[in-house]
Amino acid sequence: MLSLFYCSSDGIMKKSLKIRDAIFINAIYLIMDVILAPFIAIIFLTLWRIKPFLRAVSDSKTELPSDYWQWCLSKYSGDQVRGAVLKHFLLLLIVDVPCLVLFVINTVFLIRLPAIASALLSSSSFHDEYPFVLIGETINLAVDLVYIFLGVCLFLMRPISTVM
Repeated sequence: MLSLFYCSSDGIMKKSLKIRDAIFINAIYLIMDVILAPFIAIIFLTLWRIKPFLRAVSDSKTELPSDYWQWCLSKYSGDQVRGAVLKHFLLLLIVDVPCLVLFVINTVFLIRLPAIASALLSSSSFHDEYPFVLIGETINLAVDLVYIFLGVCLFLMRPISTVM
């Protein structure tokens, strides 16, 4: 049986190397999937990026070969799914978490909350416009707070100037 892999026939040797390569590649894919499993759990537990994530995963579906060994040797759409997992996890971490802080700041002051709500309700793609709307409204809030501070200062100084 061992002589089967060491015979001089190139066809048998190439087939065994292809099978070994396929097993090695699938083992690497399995390790990558295990590493990405917590990221998928975080995406689903936050409930924030589920809809765009599922849309990205469903768009990455391709036809798989019917033969098992052809499927093992071919590159299938798993790379696109892994890319979608990383993309949406990084968007969640880099964009959405800082925007939550901005949203809390805007919510505490209540001045810009109606503007944020109307801008987000009128937007066509909520997940794409959410960070830009929040950043813009936070800048407007900072400008409003400066003018409110100046108004309060002038309001307090008015009685002082009338007494003198």
